[in-house]
Amino acid sequence: MGRIRRRPLRRLLGLAVSAAPLFGLAVSAAPPTSAHRRRPALVRGLQTALADASPALASSRKRSLVERESSVHPLLPAIRAAKFWRRVGPIVAHYKLTEAWFKVAHRGDAERRRVTWERLHKMHAPEGLDVILELRGLFVKIGQLMSSRADFIPRPYVDAFSSLQDTVPPNDQEIIDAILRESLDFDDVFDSFGEVLGSASIGQVHKAKLTPKFGGDTVAVKVMHPGAEIRFWNDFQIFRSLCRVALPGWDPILKELEQQMMTEFDYVIEARNLQAARANILKSPFANRVKIPEPKIELCSPSVLVMEYLDGKKAG
Repeated sequence: MGRIRRRPLRRLLGLAVSAAPLFGLAVSAAPPTSAHRRRPALVRGLQTALADASPALASSRKRSLVERESSVHPLLPAIRAAKFWRRVGPIVAHYKLTEAWFKVAHRGDAERRRVTWERLHKMHAPEGLDVILELRGLFVKIGQLMSSRADFIPRPYVDAFSSLQDTVPPNDQEIIDAILRESLDFDDVFDSFGEVLGSASIGQVHKAKLTPKFGGDTVAVKVMHPGAEIRFWNDFQIFRSLCRVALPGWDPILKELEQQMMTEFDYVIEARNLQAARANILKSPFANRVKIPEPKIELCSPSVLVMEYLDGKKAG
């Protein structure tokens, strides 16, 4: 029975490896050996036993969690491409076949065409949302972009993807804690660390309170999703293949989005930009009308941004 259960995974890996060159992805075709599969379980068991007796080793386990979440297996880009096309391929084929059919049928019936396209949009928009929530990464950002462009995106997709503006599932708290403890002395810095204020494609934001040693202020803490940068880079290659097949008009939009997005993976740079913008606003005539949160530069790292918490209403 164990052999039967492994076959679907082997088929998926085989499909991923064979599909990789189509998307410009380079992977190693060599699967892990049985010794490699047994070793992580043995190491985890040993680490657990020793960490119970040593806080230092417990911290090491937290760091290893960050490393595991941030690392990208050589096959992962191809597996993501295979997952994407397994779900999106039939949708593209449905639209292409409908487009080909209309070239020979109902050529003068505009209403019939409109109703047919509307039915297709309503059928496939929820599945498109499911794909985005499964793969996340860049696809969340593209979904958010599509939900804000009712001027050229079909209404069913705008309505389905609008939920991405507020309800992107956050990472597990264990992962967030591990990232924070790797970046700073968590117990020394935070008096309390609470709710998720929002989660987006690159990171998520939590509300927290600093200890008196660091001023005791209420702050917003932005934490980057592990492995976000390399995942975005690979996702751009996947979506570019979709543009070649079905969305040729999106190529300029995708290039502009890539130029913008690939500069957003260092929160220290973002904190300094925030600091500069705040200083400029404070010297301007708009100082009493526009408020920019003050970053806590000494607490920031490439994956963590700590800034003043500002309460307010969502714009728009």
